[in-house]
Amino acid sequence: MALIIGEDELANQQVTVKYLREDIQQQCIAQSELVALLNTVLV
Repeated sequence: MALIIGEDELANQQVTVKYLREDIQQQCIAQSELVALLNTVLV
């Protein structure tokens, strides 16, 4: 998994999540949702 925080993401208060080892399409989520996503994926 890669977290991409570029200029566009910062301006929109988002994070792009790219799955590197799974066949899941990348998604943009709100920065406020990042901790919940990581808890779901990593736990």
